[in-house]
Amino acid sequence: PYRASMTAWALGTTLAALSGILVAPTLDFNPLTLTLMVVNAYAVAVFGKLKSLPLAFAGALILGLAESYCAMIIKSDQALFGLNIGNLKYAISPIFLFLLLVFQPQARLRSAGVQRVRESWRVPSLKLAAIGGVAIVVVAFALVDLIRTDIDRAPIEAGLIFAIAALSLVPLTGFAGQISLAQLSFVGIGAVVMNRVGTNGPTLGGAILAMAVCAIVGAIIALPALRLTGIYLALSTAAFSLFMTTMFFEQSSIMPGGTITVPGLDLGFFHSKTHGDQVILLAIVFAVLGVFVVWLRRSSMGRRLTAMKDSPVACATLGLDLTRTKIGVFSLSAAMAGLAGALMNRSVIPGEFALTSSMAVTMLAVVGGIGAVGGALFGGMLLGPFQTLVPTLMANNALGVFKFFEVAVKDLMRVAPGMMGISLGKNPSGAISQLGDAFRPVAGSREASAVAVGGPALLWLLARSGTINNWTFVACLVVAVLAVIPAVPTLIQPIPGGRALPAGMTAIAMLVGVGLIDWSTAFTSSGMRILGIFVAVGVTAAAVRAVHGAMPPLGAEPGPNPDMVGIHDPLSLS
Repeated sequence: PYRASMTAWALGTTLAALSGILVAPTLDFNPLTLTLMVVNAYAVAVFGKLKSLPLAFAGALILGLAESYCAMIIKSDQALFGLNIGNLKYAISPIFLFLLLVFQPQARLRSAGVQRVRESWRVPSLKLAAIGGVAIVVVAFALVDLIRTDIDRAPIEAGLIFAIAALSLVPLTGFAGQISLAQLSFVGIGAVVMNRVGTNGPTLGGAILAMAVCAIVGAIIALPALRLTGIYLALSTAAFSLFMTTMFFEQSSIMPGGTITVPGLDLGFFHSKTHGDQVILLAIVFAVLGVFVVWLRRSSMGRRLTAMKDSPVACATLGLDLTRTKIGVFSLSAAMAGLAGALMNRSVIPGEFALTSSMAVTMLAVVGGIGAVGGALFGGMLLGPFQTLVPTLMANNALGVFKFFEVAVKDLMRVAPGMMGISLGKNPSGAISQLGDAFRPVAGSREASAVAVGGPALLWLLARSGTINNWTFVACLVVAVLAVIPAVPTLIQPIPGGRALPAGMTAIAMLVGVGLIDWSTAFTSSGMRILGIFVAVGVTAAAVRAVHGAMPPLGAEPGPNPDMVGIHDPLSLS
């Protein structure tokens, strides 16, 4: 089966490359054109039901001719019922695909076979979720106070917007197993509604209305989800996203001049005007929504969502209403994404809500851990810097091998989410599960927890007083969090054969050494500083391990799944 799978992948990618060679002389490639080609390919494949070559060929002719005649007949400024339809040629393929998916036969509930679910996430208590929410807000206050220039706070703001958008996928995809590639379309709808209502009216009412409108649209989009699963559901949401980009956000009546301004939230006692205000506001909103998502997971509705993901046939057998459950979770997810759009508080353009951006949000949410609130925060805070901070900091940096090739770091960041997605083969639960394994022993020890809280707080006080600069603060913080704090429980409670005291002294010495370096002047570029910080992390961790001796593995080995005993796991566990 592995050889057959590799052969199929090789054949498919070869045919795709051949089509690219043949079409390259006739098309001016850009992100929109390439995305349309992907949607076109899926549309004709679905027309052939993914197995009939003659039907796929017929679908290709129908779609190709329809797009060509549409481009010939409809002028760029032509209007219909007050709406510009000049971009209709770009919407032919998503409309064609969406209609095909709607008329697909009902997906059968399969009772035969065993479905292996590789990912797993711990369900935190409400108390732990509340503590985590408070910690997020406190960290946001600390960062805003430390970063004196307001414009430098913008990347954190962008990261929190993406984090809320990724959080909207946790109940939908993480709990219920329903795929969506259109979350930023709902973010865009929320931004448009807030622009129309909040500019000359109450902004709180605009945010609430944005959530309500997105919930209604989400319920409509959920109708095909009642009949589709897997790749068909992903394609239907992708078609919706592409249609919204070409036929809604591009309308001059929706975004005059190709841009609109989303007003800041005004609660009377609080008015978000600066990037710092936005960071605080978004941190509070994320914390509240995060606690709500944890509460939802622990409720009867959460158990119903996870049951639907694990076994739809069992839910149907027990009499659970899957229709209302799917519509409800789609509406909830869309409303949460719409709230992120209503809180953007800046000028936005249609390209920000494109399909490619939605795919990046979904990918980073999966990389972080699609079933955990911390995974959404991790993914959002990765995506924000990828699009704003890293290209600016590393604009003059490049990676290469001697003179054979060279690629700019800002260009490399465009494919970084995809490269992270490839790594999920070994860890389908995302990065947050690995971080949880590393820091769970810290949370289980009062002394280690005190060090984990007091260490970063001391570093913040040193940076706040001007004793160390911000780059040195970042270097010390990263080294402490990634290399020192995970080892603290072992150093406090030594294991047989370990040298805890010398290892602890080594960790302190390495951390002090990092703090004595003036990172803002010791390196010529931001890229070299970031590289130096990660080198310091590796050297510190290796030094502590070498001095201490054998260190225990991070996290406990997962036990065998009782459902797999005799099927995948051996009957004898000795």
